[in-house]
Order: sequence, then structure tokens, then C-alpha cells
Amino acid sequence: MNDIAEPDRSETKESVICEVRDGIGYFILNNPPSNLMDEVWSTQAQNAIDNLSEWVANKKVRGVIVTSSGRHFSAGANLQSLEKAVIGRRENYLSSMLENSVYFEKLYRLAVPVVAAIRGVCIGSGFEFSLACHYRICDTRAVMGSVEATFGIMPGCGATIRLPKIVGTGRALELIMSGRRLDANEALEMGLVNKVVNHKDLIEEAANYVNLLSPYYDQKSLKVGNA
Repeated sequence: MNDIAEPDRSETKESVICEVRDGIGYFILNNPPSNLMDEVWSTQAQNAIDNLSEWVANKKVRGVIVTSSGRHFSAGANLQSLEKAVIGRRENYLSSMLENSVYFEKLYRLAVPVVAAIRGVCIGSGFEFSLACHYRICDTRAVMGSVEATFGIMPGCGATIRLPKIVGTGRALELIMSGRRLDANEALEMGLVNKVVNHKDLIEEAANYVNLLSPYYDQKSLKVGNA
């Protein structure tokens, strides 16, 4: 491996870390072990995506890597918090969750390559977040899927739109309605991920992928440094 390090910031208190390293923007889910998405995560994620958008506009990054601290990408929404919010009609919480879909789309519309580097579990809203990236690379231990149906709910952050575009309508319906989980090899065969790599090589390969996909970018004009 080269000097691209694993982005482990698990000792910090932030649920989301957003930083620039070597001209690449990193969005790091930082609530291990499961990196659950709750109201705090939503607020920080939205701020981070706003930062990424600004960095892209100012040519501070040539691409973005979305990844995680710990063993897993994300197990999705915090169902206990979501259930309490629905029962208690906590409109602020529900509004923040709905705004996630808007910001997932904002991530998707960034004008540089956005690569999800997926390790371990990637399900539910976490899976939808990966679908909002342009490309997906996963490690050999990855497990992913749209599991909302198994909890009696439906995907609410873009899977019903983006998944059919990636794997086709029939397969998307089957995955969404059944809640079935895929391992790394089946995800690759289905075209859901672009590459499967060893766990230790995940971030390096994601960075290589960003560099491969952005050769058109004028490196001299890139304002590399602290954002």
C-alpha cells in the first residue's frame, strides 16, 4: 500500500467527518460500530455535503470518497429513534429524515466523481446513501441491501429511483420487495458495485478510482490543501 491511510476518526465525537486529503474530499460516517443514521447524523451529513459542494465549486477537490470508521459502512436509520418519532409525531426529526433525500440528491449531482468505499454492512438508508454515489467499491466482506420491507416500511431516500437505473426494474423490485441482502460477489455480478477489493486496500483503491475517473481535471488548477 502507499501512504493513503484508513480514515479512522472513531475517537472524535462527530457523527460525520468531512475533510480534504491530497485533493480528494472525504465524507466519513463516524458512529461505529453500525454507523446508524439519526437526527444528529442528518444535520452533520447535510453540513458536510454543503462543504463538499463548496469545495467542488472552488476546485479544492477532484473527487469525493464516501466511507466509514469501524467495520461497517452503515446499518441505516436508527429504528428506535425513528419509531419514537413516528409515534410521537416529532416533526423536527421526521423533517430532518425527509431532508436526507434532498441532500443525497445533492451529493449525486456533484460535478466530480463520487466513490463509495463500502466495508461490512451497508443496508437500509446506508445502502441508499451508497446509491447516491456515482460508483461503488466494496471489500470482500461487504453485505448490502434494501431491507426496509422486512420492517414494514419502504425506502425513502432514493432507492426506488436509483436502484432500477443501476440493476434494472425487475431486479430492483425483487430486492426492494424481498429485503434480500447481497454479498460482495453477487453485488458485483449484478453491477451494483464496480469493484471488489481486499479490506486493507479499500481506501487506496477508492483513491485510485477517483484519479482514474478524473484525468480531465487540471491538476495545476487544483487548490490542494486544508479546506
